[in-house]
Amino acid sequence: MRALVAIGLVTSCVSSGKVECDDGRICPPGYTCDDALHRCISPEQQAACVGLADGDACSFSGAQGTCHAGSCDPLLCGDGLATGTEVCDGDDLRGATCTDAGFYAPDGLRCTQFCTFDTSGCAGFCGDGIVNGPEQCDGTPPAGTCAGEGFDAGPLGCGATCGESFAECARFGWRSEPLAGLHALAIAGTSRSDTWVVGDAGRIAHFDGGAWTEVDSTVTNSLVSVWAVAPGDAWAVGLGPNVGDPGIVLHRTAAGWADAHAPTAKHHAVWAADATHVYVTTEDAEVLRWNGATWDTLAGPGGALDRITGTSSTDIWVTKLDQTLWHYTGSTWTPATLAVLANDVLAVAPNDVWVAGMTPGFVSLVAHYDGMTWQTWLRPDNQNVTSIGASAATNDVWVATSTGDALHYDGVAWTRTRATVDGQGFALKMYGPNETVGASYSGVAYRYRGQAWGRQSDGASSSGRAMWSDRADDVYAASLRGVFHYDGHVWSQALPLAVGNAPVSVWGSGPLDVYVLTASTLYHYSGTTWPTVTAPSGALQLVWGTSASDVWVMSSDGAFHGPGTWTPYVGAGAGWVSISGSAANDVWAIRGGTELWHWNGATWTTHAIPAMDLIAVTARSESDVWVTAKGNRMLHFDGAAWTDMPLPTSSDMQWIAATAGDDVFAASPLEMIHYDGTRWSPVHLDIDAFNDNIAAMYVPSANRVELLYTSFPNQVRELIRTVPWVCRAHETACDDAIDDDCDGLVDHLDPDCP
Repeated sequence: MRALVAIGLVTSCVSSGKVECDDGRICPPGYTCDDALHRCISPEQQAACVGLADGDACSFSGAQGTCHAGSCDPLLCGDGLATGTEVCDGDDLRGATCTDAGFYAPDGLRCTQFCTFDTSGCAGFCGDGIVNGPEQCDGTPPAGTCAGEGFDAGPLGCGATCGESFAECARFGWRSEPLAGLHALAIAGTSRSDTWVVGDAGRIAHFDGGAWTEVDSTVTNSLVSVWAVAPGDAWAVGLGPNVGDPGIVLHRTAAGWADAHAPTAKHHAVWAADATHVYVTTEDAEVLRWNGATWDTLAGPGGALDRITGTSSTDIWVTKLDQTLWHYTGSTWTPATLAVLANDVLAVAPNDVWVAGMTPGFVSLVAHYDGMTWQTWLRPDNQNVTSIGASAATNDVWVATSTGDALHYDGVAWTRTRATVDGQGFALKMYGPNETVGASYSGVAYRYRGQAWGRQSDGASSSGRAMWSDRADDVYAASLRGVFHYDGHVWSQALPLAVGNAPVSVWGSGPLDVYVLTASTLYHYSGTTWPTVTAPSGALQLVWGTSASDVWVMSSDGAFHGPGTWTPYVGAGAGWVSISGSAANDVWAIRGGTELWHWNGATWTTHAIPAMDLIAVTARSESDVWVTAKGNRMLHFDGAAWTDMPLPTSSDMQWIAATAGDDVFAASPLEMIHYDGTRWSPVHLDIDAFNDNIAAMYVPSANRVELLYTSFPNQVRELIRTVPWVCRAHETACDDAIDDDCDGLVDHLDPDCP
């Protein structure tokens, strides 16, 4: 381009009227010399910049340029001047350095022939795979663990800006969130980013997914009930200013909270099917009804009313102040067939109704209605159950107690968790399997997000020794005083044993096929009693199997296969310490701490492993075998070779179990770790003054990890997981109360399930 311009100028110079410049340059007729910059300026260039300042955009003869010293200079990449839209030109970088391009060192920035930056000479940036500049990591996760950063489980990650990422870190239990002293009495919402809490003195707080914000209610009445129809559309009920005074009904719209001008009454609770079907219970034996424009009344079942819930205008449940439970079907009220003094009622669907309260004999209970019959669970500890949160039919339910506990039901069994630190009861609202919120009168909200430690106690035994579980409602814990059983609701002694005949191993294929092994005796439960059965010779050490017809008993005399007639294999030797397998023809066992044996369906053979002092084994297949060893070692076999993995622990792992290749747990008496398919990371244990060391670990399913402690009485800790730590592509199980694919839909509510 420069050459063409030069030729044009020389050609013009041969005409008459040429202009000779002081620097010897010859310009065409009518042009002006610029001796300082050694150029010829045309009249058009000068005219184009009249009234413009240097740097302003201009144009002449159809060419774009910028004004410079009264002349419109064309934008030419390669003239050494960064002008117009050029980011650079030659050595003119407009003062930019490599740091302006996101690098850590300033030197090395160059300009390309196209007047764009060339950063190939720059060094140090987030994404180069090298930790430099202010980076904490770059690609590879940083050193440290989530537990070391105050979380309960999970591996630290490396974020997009090369800093620590806590995205995979997990918190267990119910995390407290201050409500600025708001004494909460009720909670409701439409989603995890739209929750309302109401309480004393007319105070209202709203959670938008990030923080709680107090909102002006315009009243000072104690607000005892709240319901949200949609974001920005909510209702609240308040008591009268004095005992016996009429109450107030508030409605939240885009303009804020205001008096809904409901008919005068002593209001108790509010519920809405939709924006045009809003119901308020009163002490006047009737229900106030809002149709979107006006109020009318719906005659109640007679007597003062209290709680209300439903699924539509023809499916409504209420409780009276006498705590009786009634159902409205669109035309008539009928009393519930359940004998209950109801504290709370929640209708999820017409065939999915939950009630918390007491029996007429004042024993705490929880009940579920499937549309035809009631199922009840009594609370022998007599904790008063006060509030319910549920998200799906019978498989994900939380119940709050007056003493600050939260009871979780996964469709099979109940597990108790400690929710509040102050022992206060709380009101519940549930938003699917991974978010439940409670609000207490102590001015604190509590939030559960997918995992918590549950606590159980068998109430009598001590010095736990072994455990086995088939389902959440079929758990066995063995101790010095015998074997205790959990049926999903309460613990009871299943097999009393003398201290000198303590169990050493427990295993079963199902609820009606359980074996208990002591050093000299083999007990077999088949549904009613625990008779002794003929045992193999030698000192008995382990019992394990894959089915009722495929059972192994390991003793000092070898490996014996049964049941019935015990066929001997291997021969006498050192003691067996661990056994696991994936199928009848894939069984692994550790003997004497030095030998790893494998059963292929026909014979036992020793398997070479690059470690000594072996402790525990678990196998998901012949190509997915895990072995722990002394010296804080973890070894994995992929079917071809062993890999030795470093562990973030200070003790040797005594137990190991896996539900998937990326969901492996290991534990010692004082530590637990988890493998997510890439790394091992610590898991925070629920240990307090009442606990001792871990005595056994069992992982029967992805939603439960069972730990037996050696305390008195035996403490069983159950890690509840309603959200997996590694999300799947699809829902993998339809009855485990886990949102396997993390889409907010659990089990049969997920379209992946039939």
